Amino acid sequence: MKDPALAGFIMGKLSYAREKNVSLTIECHDFLPEPRDPAVTHELITVIGNLLDNSIDATVGCDEKEVLMEIFYQDGQFEMVVTDTGMGMPEDMVEDIFIKGYSSKGEGRGYGLFLVKESIGKLNGVLHVESKEGSGTTMIVQASYEEGMKGD
Repeated sequence: MKDPALAGFIMGKLSYAREKNVSLTIECHDFLPEPRDPAVTHELITVIGNLLDNSIDATVGCDEKEVLMEIFYQDGQFEMVVTDTGMGMPEDMVEDIFIKGYSSKGEGRGYGLFLVKESIGKLNGVLHVESKEGSGTTMIVQASYEEGMKGD
């Protein structure tokens, strides 16, 4: 991973997971260059930070506390897969989690996944969620990495 800000941020998430007694594994399957536009780094930090925080939080209280983040890069396209061993969510909740202010964790929350959706849109990307109540969640992000931001 060539981007020092992104690499440092991910290192911080590894420490956060350790503090929560969660096993966080990061697998970077391809060399990830530093993006030409620093705004891409900012958007990726928003996406990665919120997805990892939610996955880590989802495993707290579970017997198995594992989160895996895989990163792929090819021909200017970024893909990230975050899988956790948390409790998952019912199918009818999957769309709601991206609504601004929606949270299953209480009041004053519910902005992280809304921001993730906004950032992925700026990166001309898509987010796919696979979750089954009682058996964890997988979030797959595919986005443009080298071509700059939407609206450029």
